[in-house]
Amino acid sequence: MSAVPILGSLQYRALAAAAALVCLNAVPMTAAASPGGVPRSSDMILPLRQVQSIVGEPTLDAHPDEDRTSPRFDHSMDANLTPACRHYMNQDELFGGTWSNFAARSYSGESNLGIEQSIAVYSDSNTARQAFTAMKTAARQCRIHYPSHVFGPGYTLTEPDSVTLMAQYPETVNGPGSVSIYALRKQVLVEVGAPHFSTDPRIAQAVLALIIEKIPA
Repeated sequence: MSAVPILGSLQYRALAAAAALVCLNAVPMTAAASPGGVPRSSDMILPLRQVQSIVGEPTLDAHPDEDRTSPRFDHSMDANLTPACRHYMNQDELFGGTWSNFAARSYSGESNLGIEQSIAVYSDSNTARQAFTAMKTAARQCRIHYPSHVFGPGYTLTEPDSVTLMAQYPETVNGPGSVSIYALRKQVLVEVGAPHFSTDPRIAQAVLALIIEKIPA
């Protein structure tokens, strides 16, 4: 990507994200199947250059040593969470234990900005849908009982369609608002996080659109 002026504005980032959604001039190849016939989640992860072209500014950095092949496991805050919030806020519970393969990668920049990709592939579409349904139920219930005394203001939850869920978090002392989008496509369950880019979902949506392009037909 060629150098661009450091605008540091939501307008620039929104334009970059919108352009990525409209003009995917480098349509990614679809993921290859593993020996068992199941797509490989790692093949669907977007490389830094593609994510950077969506974000524009600031410059993001990769951290290959932090790539994961299983959901994040951290239950240190469970004492503050209801069962629904434990399911929704603990990634290992969010994706469940029935996935066949998993990949996660994060790119981060200044001011706590970042892009997080987590992709789980299940043995079949029915198994993936069961995990997504449980995720939606937990997200709805957790929103009602969100521990704002620990984590600050809760999130708003919208369902653009039956296979997409979006959580938007307001601004906190850590930075501007954040967005997380969860999407079910066939036997694949995707989470895209855009922490502290604001509650505008277009950056997360653009990243998600490119990931979906890589899911085998």
